[in-house]
Amino acid sequence: MVELIKAMEADDKDTRIKIAKALRVLEDKRAIGALIKALDDEDIEVRHEVIYALSSIADERATDTFLKLLRDQDWNMRQWAALGLGNIGNARAVEPLVQALSDEEEVVRISAASALGDIGDNMAVDDLIHATEDENCHVCFTAATALGRIGDERAVGSLKRLLDDENLHVVHSAALSLRMISKDRQAGGENGCSSGKCGWPVS
Repeated sequence: MVELIKAMEADDKDTRIKIAKALRVLEDKRAIGALIKALDDEDIEVRHEVIYALSSIADERATDTFLKLLRDQDWNMRQWAALGLGNIGNARAVEPLVQALSDEEEVVRISAASALGDIGDNMAVDDLIHATEDENCHVCFTAATALGRIGDERAVGSLKRLLDDENLHVVHSAALSLRMISKDRQAGGENGCSSGKCGWPVS
């Protein structure tokens, strides 16, 4: 592994790309320092492979780097930074990811919504509800899915409205999320639902 990590400093661009890909597959956290350093590589293809690897390894030490890259000019870097933050799951990323829900690039908004679902912090619920009204159906779908994963009842009204959406994928996501929230509430019946039948119909 030491030799593999050292090879990230190779003169040949193709070699650096191959090594970054290998490190992504191996997911060895010993490579984190070298990969973070390689984000300064002069070649954009290398930088892309490096952030893919960092996102997959998802080590806490990359959190500050990902937070910084959420503001990168390259949307590819912003996208994978968001996903990396979701994989790490640090609550410090919630507010920056919420801001990324307004990114001009739809893939970044999708990644931010997905990451917020991964983190599962209900501080993001109101912003994810707003994201279900995004003009891009993929953003709506991902935001609806994230709301189901978080399981906060505040999302129920918005998710019900999505059942009438023209996009079947959005409808399916909203229905599944409503079911997830309903099950969560039934499971917690002792906390204010003595009957154990506090779910909402999804159709």
